[in-house]
Amino acid sequence: MTITQNASSVDNSSALTKSSQWDTHGYVCVTIVAMFVPFILLGNLMVIISVAKFKRLHIPTNYFLTSLAVADVLVAAALPFYALAELHHLDMGDSSLCIVVNRVLMTAGGVSVMTLAVNACDRYTAIMNPLEYILIMKPRRIAVLVLICWIFSSFICWAPFVIGWYTSVPGEKEHNYNQLHKNARILFTGAIFVPSCILIVFFYWRMFLIARHHAHAFAAVEQTVRRSLEARFVRKDTKYAKTIGVLIGVFLCCWLRFQICIVVDITHQVSSHRW
Repeated sequence: MTITQNASSVDNSSALTKSSQWDTHGYVCVTIVAMFVPFILLGNLMVIISVAKFKRLHIPTNYFLTSLAVADVLVAAALPFYALAELHHLDMGDSSLCIVVNRVLMTAGGVSVMTLAVNACDRYTAIMNPLEYILIMKPRRIAVLVLICWIFSSFICWAPFVIGWYTSVPGEKEHNYNQLHKNARILFTGAIFVPSCILIVFFYWRMFLIARHHAHAFAAVEQTVRRSLEARFVRKDTKYAKTIGVLIGVFLCCWLRFQICIVVDITHQVSSHRW
């Protein structure tokens, strides 16, 4: 009896130690989130206000920038609730509430990656057809493309929730994205993330080839003419494309790890560790 009690005490002590360690890690992550969220909110709200206030920023290409900023504001608003639910096993009363927060985050992520893909297409058009660009990418057309990104991402992310593709265990206090049916994760990856990545890689690869072709062509042109052409049509668009390329590269590197975990969960029927 004593041995049993001692063993039980050891098990309870071990469990408490693990719990306290997990809580420590959780507090660290929540602290990091608390530090980042204000910067995310402030930075993106400044972008939205600036584009709305200054008329010289009312240009079609800034529609993409505003769309990305709005999506990031949604991420900043939902992230604290998601972090608490994921890291502290927060009892939200109903697992569907945790899924709602997850869907908001995934919708914003879907909008971001789709907007980056459309922006890559926009930059490709500007470099490929600089003289006809204004006629091809009209403000109304760009606005429609941004709106399609929001509608399509919202449909893909919220349809599984509406039709009940998630598990809800009564009395269960631990809520996370793994409660979503695997079909919901396959749908997001297959309908949004993978196609967007393919388009981004395709357009930037084409832009790289065009930029290299221009470099060889300019080398054979008279110096004064080369400078005029470069200043008027190429330099600005190429610089902008490089900036967006760096942004897209960082964005995809951050998202790729999450998508790999989802694919591993689905294909190998194993649950990845939350960290």
